[in-house]
Amino acid sequence: MGDQALRKSGLTPERIALLHRLNQLPEEDSMGLEFDEMGDEDLRSVHYFVQSGLAQVDAGWRMTSWLRLTLKGRITAKMLAVTGL
Repeated sequence: MGDQALRKSGLTPERIALLHRLNQLPEEDSMGLEFDEMGDEDLRSVHYFVQSGLAQVDAGWRMTSWLRLTLKGRITAKMLAVTGL
């Protein structure tokens, strides 16, 4: 992904870091991140991730909310990793 395409995509350095954190485990082992584990910048990115189809919000045990990558999010994270981002 080129610099211009990256800027147009809305993927800021903070959002890229969150994408990689969400993609640390294999899909079958990944539970995502609980909202309580996320900082302010991460929480501001939730809407972008959901609207762009990169992640989904799932309800968890005891009324918790989790952000989990979709297939599109995993593919995007892998493409960014290959390009060194």
